[in-house]
Order: sequence, then structure tokens, then C-alpha cells
Amino acid sequence: MSNLAANEEDILTTAQVAELTGWSVTSINRWAAAGVLPATKLPGRTGPYLFTRGAVAERLRGRATTASAS
Repeated sequence: MSNLAANEEDILTTAQVAELTGWSVTSINRWAAAGVLPATKLPGRTGPYLFTRGAVAERLRGRATTASAS
């Protein structure tokens, strides 16, 4: 597998993030717009957000830490 192919597997759409995490698409988009979940927005008014698997994993770890600290 080339590096490009490996990198493409690390890029997730909003729907993929929702499927992997159980979060709603609305929440994911809201977090991306607010900068809470790092994302790249594709051009256009309705351009979708793209996320890295690492950013999503980091957010999951942060939520787990916050929940266990309560």
C-alpha cells in the first residue's frame, strides 16, 4: 500500500465519524465549525468537513477523561 493510500484511510467524512462514534452528524458539524473537533472544510457554502482519524481518537480520549473525572 502506498503512503497516499494509507493517508486516505485516515481521512473520515462526517457520516463516517458519526458511524464510528455514535455522535450525531449535527453535533459533529457544530464541533467542527466551533473548532472543538479539528477538521478541514471543503470549498463551497455547503462543502463537507473532513476529519483525521487521529483527531477523532483524541476527542474520544478527551471525552473519556472528562467523564471519568466527574
